[in-house]
Amino acid sequence: MNELLFGLLGNRSLLQIDRPYWAVKLDDDTWVSEAVSKIDLVRGIERLTDWSADVVANDLTSRIRELWMFCPASRLAPTGNTVRVPILPEQRAIQFKNGSFDTTIVAGKKMMAAMIVGRLDDRASGECTCFVWDCQQQALYVNWKTNLYRPFGKWREDGPPVPALSPAALGIVG
Repeated sequence: MNELLFGLLGNRSLLQIDRPYWAVKLDDDTWVSEAVSKIDLVRGIERLTDWSADVVANDLTSRIRELWMFCPASRLAPTGNTVRVPILPEQRAIQFKNGSFDTTIVAGKKMMAAMIVGRLDDRASGECTCFVWDCQQQALYVNWKTNLYRPFGKWREDGPPVPALSPAALGIVG
């Protein structure tokens, strides 16, 4: 398991990451991990694997059987946290980041407030179970129940709001 984890984190351990990363196990037992670099032939750059460009665009969301989130070490979890979300064939995995864009810096910088992974438990109603890595709190919130088709809400009282999401952007169609 340690060798697999090391590979999924781009040849780093949980103690060496400074932000959360997701990974998925597909129905053929292959893995796709955000922390692994790849060559983007269209843009001619090396980049990390991206949910929209690599999972959704390649129609992999229906093939996901496990969704993982690897969280960095924090005061509450000195060795980091790991979340494993089993996904049944009729369910769908969801992953997105919530944040802001800081324009006080000349070039601007994306600021991640949270990474959210989860499972759409019922596609008709939109009910889902999520796990949130809160960057400000450096804490993991588990089994947060929310709804994909309504404003997503907050996982903590003073947390950043998450508006309603686009199912199609997350790879949930039909």
